[in-house]
Amino acid sequence: MFLDNYHELLGIIKKLGAGSDLGKVNKALKDLNEKADEFLEIYDENHNKEVDISELIEKRTELAKDLAKDKKESRS
Repeated sequence: MFLDNYHELLGIIKKLGAGSDLGKVNKALKDLNEKADEFLEIYDENHNKEVDISELIEKRTELAKDLAKDKKESRS
């Protein structure tokens, strides 16, 4: 499911383009793509561009800390 959504977003980003004159939508999509790549770097242990439940279970402590950190930052 995550992989399908990721590929759909990639298709949208490619259609909109990533020129130097980014609009708000293009910038938001670019930021989202970067965040998805960061998430994959951290949690995708077998590097298949897919995060399995087993991979999240292994890193659940780290995931919980990341989620708590993001929640705290969004309040500020």
